[in-house]
Amino acid sequence: MRMEGNLLTVLTLNCWGIPWISKDLRVRMESIAEHIASGAYDFVFLQEVWSKSDYQMIARRVQLTLPYSHFFDSGILGTGLCLFSKVAIQRFLFQPFTVNGYIHHVHQGDWFGGKGVGLVSVVHSGLTVHLYIVHLLAKYDNEYDELLAHRLAQATQTARFIEFTRRGADVCFLAGDLNASPDELSYETIVLETGMRDSFLLSSRSNTDLNAGRTNGTPNNSYTRLQDLKEFPYGQRIDYVFCWTKNDLTAELVDCINPLPDRVPHRDFSHSDHEAVCCTFKIKSNSTRQLQDSIDQSRVSTHRMKLMDIVDKALINLQSDRRLYWLNFSAASTLLIASLFLHFYFLDWAFGDRVWLWNCFWFMLISFLVTVIGFSFAMASVWVRTERESLLSWKLAIN
Repeated sequence: MRMEGNLLTVLTLNCWGIPWISKDLRVRMESIAEHIASGAYDFVFLQEVWSKSDYQMIARRVQLTLPYSHFFDSGILGTGLCLFSKVAIQRFLFQPFTVNGYIHHVHQGDWFGGKGVGLVSVVHSGLTVHLYIVHLLAKYDNEYDELLAHRLAQATQTARFIEFTRRGADVCFLAGDLNASPDELSYETIVLETGMRDSFLLSSRSNTDLNAGRTNGTPNNSYTRLQDLKEFPYGQRIDYVFCWTKNDLTAELVDCINPLPDRVPHRDFSHSDHEAVCCTFKIKSNSTRQLQDSIDQSRVSTHRMKLMDIVDKALINLQSDRRLYWLNFSAASTLLIASLFLHFYFLDWAFGDRVWLWNCFWFMLISFLVTVIGFSFAMASVWVRTERESLLSWKLAIN
């Protein structure tokens, strides 16, 4: 028998846990583990836990209060996603994203992380609860967002994954870092395509304080850069807890807060460059509710038209990139042939007794040209085609 009326408390946090790069990592992770071990939470969603040893440390620390957990493995560096639960995990599933940044943007590293959307299914108080965790692509430039199409494709895949897998669930939670504020298309895709509700907007804080709930680049965070505050003085809200229930149930929001203190205890730095979000819900029967809250279909249609416009532009840009790669391939190949011809037929005439100088330069030149040729050929013939097929697949999913 289902036992409605129980409270469910959910926490989500992007931990900024990049080994050797993230500042104060070990101390922060230990403090995060100590906090979530307090027993205040039923489910904890963590993103950017890139080291499995950090996950294992947290799992040991929270064993008494959150004995069940799952770490989502995928990609070269892993997903960075993990979930902790008070109740036993029944099933889990992971859907990798088909587009995830660019392999040659090594400084961003997104392609090497196997990002996607994860699902853990549990039974809590007689209710089947589906827990979805996600971390969409970061935005590196607010003026020119070159990863916009990829992020929107990821949001669409997330929405479709939820739509196809929530059958049989009584309650669903989606939590994580969307790297998008509520006025952006990625956020709208999740809300409009799934019917899930943004928990923060159900709280009184959303009506009384326009700057409440910000989770990234906030003024009180020790890792916030001054240049970020110039553009967003109060930070941005990009971390969320969404909720959905079956027709005969309703999730009443009891509280929605940012639970972690501004600083790690006895330290002068924050727990992460993101703020945690904690939501408490009361799941109740609602026999008078026959249908889910209706979604304005005209708004959905307008939204999908915007997505179509973006994917069409992305496909056009992709063709331009392909032509540029072939141009680089042709130019580098021509220079390579010219340098070989010069080296074997005019070397002595051109350099005389300074042949050694040319040999050093020629070796570096050949290495550079071969690298450019190989890279350009691979990008034009393989990468562009793969990305094109993924974007076309996204376009079909939009309809």
